Amino acid sequence: QLYGKRRTGVIGALLLCVNTAHVAYSQEARSYSLLILLCLLSLFFLLRTKQQGLTNTFAYSTVSALAVYTHFYAIFFLAAQWISVTVVCYGHLATKKIIIMISLTTFLISPALYYMLFRRSGQLVGVPQVHSHDVVRLLYFLVADGGRFRKALSFLYLFCSGLAVYHLLRRWRSSQLQPQDWGLVIIVGCLLLPPLVTFVISFWLPLFFPRYLLICLAPFVLLASQGLTERRKMRPRWGILGLIFGLSLGSVAYYYSRPKDDWRALTTYLLSHFQRGDVIVGDPQGAEVPVQYYSQVVQASNRTVLSYVSAALISRDMPNNAALRNDVPCGRVWLVVWGDNSRIKNAFQTVVPQYQQIDGREFPISLSVSLYSDSSLNSPFSAHLDARRCPSSVR
Repeated sequence: QLYGKRRTGVIGALLLCVNTAHVAYSQEARSYSLLILLCLLSLFFLLRTKQQGLTNTFAYSTVSALAVYTHFYAIFFLAAQWISVTVVCYGHLATKKIIIMISLTTFLISPALYYMLFRRSGQLVGVPQVHSHDVVRLLYFLVADGGRFRKALSFLYLFCSGLAVYHLLRRWRSSQLQPQDWGLVIIVGCLLLPPLVTFVISFWLPLFFPRYLLICLAPFVLLASQGLTERRKMRPRWGILGLIFGLSLGSVAYYYSRPKDDWRALTTYLLSHFQRGDVIVGDPQGAEVPVQYYSQVVQASNRTVLSYVSAALISRDMPNNAALRNDVPCGRVWLVVWGDNSRIKNAFQTVVPQYQQIDGREFPISLSVSLYSDSSLNSPFSAHLDARRCPSSVR
């Protein structure tokens, strides 16, 4: 219930249940479903601040801190709440309670803030450079996980959200704002501010990444639901709701019908072709982690020990050794690429011309593995190379 708006809450819960992004990421081993739940609870406790006592205040600080420790991007969600409260809603909520909430939450998340500011260790390496079309990609992701009917669902969600904002502005101009409208202002802030802030920062430090912005999903669904309840005529309201629900179900069905990234098949292929002295490079960084996991699952006992090295280290050591006319540290390199990355696929020929691709295979839906060998060595497969000749940071 959103300040007594039962209809908005019921419609929002219904749309969230059939949202493809929510369904897809709720089934992952990562903590996205917990993150969405904690962000919703944080918003819930914030919106009922004026009516409730200190218990609500402590509950808000607790779930907000848990959200940050679940995923660091929740800090952008909290910042959006606090900016909306202090800039727009100041005086319309219990000021003393809000100050206690913000202060206590900041104290609880201070270790996480310290880590984010001073102890970052490559968690954002896989985040690409930002482009203008990434905003549209985020919209498609939130409404349909970028799958089928994404354009139609994007239009319907934007239309319903626009209705909610339009009626809010009308009441604002006519000085007829209702108590629940201040909660709607906070919801708009939680939807717009995290993408805006991360997009701007991404020109210096890449932060804008659709799945990390799942924190915006619940506010988006709530805002669209509010737009549906603003329509006084029943038939158009239920018609639009039925259309969104039907298209969302179709998008979920499409998600289940398409193949998933087959890491098990890729790892099985690697294990059957891996030789002593080989190394594996994952791109983007972290693409080798599923290989590490499935190498333990596929093998009854860990007979084949895989060696890993970063793409940055290979790119740095190859030209250094080539300039000194030394052997390149490893004779064979397996390149595991997750997604379309033409830069890394051409890196070996660009950096060291004697490295040639001698094997390769693609796996559903966005996985590929390529084998590169140093053609200057006597044996193209260089099975005689010992793993100790690989770079010192092989892990």
